[in-house]
Amino acid sequence: SGTGGKGLSGSRTLNSNFSATWTGTGNIDFSSGTLNIAAGTTFDIQTDADVTQGGTINNAGTFQKSTGAGTTDIGFDTAFNNTGTFQALTGTLNLPPNGSYTQTSGVTRLNGGSITKSGTSMSIQGGTLEGVGTLTGSVNNSGGTLSPGLSPGQLNESGAYTQGASGAFNVEIGGLTVATEYDRAAIT
Repeated sequence: SGTGGKGLSGSRTLNSNFSATWTGTGNIDFSSGTLNIAAGTTFDIQTDADVTQGGTINNAGTFQKSTGAGTTDIGFDTAFNNTGTFQALTGTLNLPPNGSYTQTSGVTRLNGGSITKSGTSMSIQGGTLEGVGTLTGSVNNSGGTLSPGLSPGQLNESGAYTQGASGAFNVEIGGLTVATEYDRAAIT
């Protein structure tokens, strides 16, 4: 926390084996470092500050933005690998335009916040992409499940959506009213 920047450079690795909360206005600079978020822990963003530069984030726990109505940029060329929970509870999580977002298991969830990804597509190779809200960017679902809504609801995606033969689409249908009685994926 605080106003000063934080850094993880020089190919260093930070193993986050306990939950952590990021507050204040200072950015985090990963440069060529790696952040490993362990299963059962939470990395909670409670700021609109940014992750700058590149590096790698390996998330097996929960990576979330829970406070701040603005945007948190996740590095310009960061490689983000998700096997846990990546969720936007408020504001916007902006994934790297020149980096990657790869999910092989776990969940990417919109629940009050938004997710953006310009440049390359989000790669959903396993797990679930779910929730209510807006995802701006392209998605390649080669082996995961697209599940709009959170009992029920509407997931808006602005960008290309590609689903491979191993991908799945899961919706709840319980009436005639969108987002209150049945799920909808609105892709434009």
